[in-house]
Amino acid sequence: MLDVLLLFSSEHDPTEVDRLLAQRLIPEFARAVGIRSLHVSDGTVMSRGGASPYSRVVEASFDSLADWMAIVDALNSMGQPADQETFARLAPLVVFFEATQHI
Repeated sequence: MLDVLLLFSSEHDPTEVDRLLAQRLIPEFARAVGIRSLHVSDGTVMSRGGASPYSRVVEASFDSLADWMAIVDALNSMGQPADQETFARLAPLVVFFEATQHI
């Protein structure tokens, strides 16, 4: 299993982040082959010891690295150039890693 985190900086307009998520990322992830789960944070992202540097978190699990890379390819090749520009400007931190479910 491969887990993916997209962390959107709190420096960006949350309305713009939510629009990108609702119109482009969530629909693309939802129809992905090999997706196991998709979670998007609600409300304020919390952090120990103070304000979080992130305003929105997307967590997804895929069957394999190949399934995740297929989504990356789809996001890079499809959609409007404006979507790609918005994603590049918002520049979420993207972390992906192999994971084992323990519970």
